[in-house]
Amino acid sequence: MARKSERAALALTPAQAATLGKLAASRTAPAREVERAKVLLGYAFGTSITELQRQLGFSRPMIYRCVDEALAAGVLAA
Repeated sequence: MARKSERAALALTPAQAATLGKLAASRTAPAREVERAKVLLGYAFGTSITELQRQLGFSRPMIYRCVDEALAAGVLAA
């Protein structure tokens, strides 16, 4: 049985979510930015780390790093 992540939740404003959505769907933006946007959107909407790994095919350390950097930047749940 998977356990819930102990990391804080991300709280995105509608504008931030829209920006990340556009970036995640972009075909011209750098791949690293697109991958990060997909991870942050999924995590913000409650998808588990394990499920993100399965859906996106990214490594767990990469997912954790993206989430940790966003949390360090102050995008915390209220």
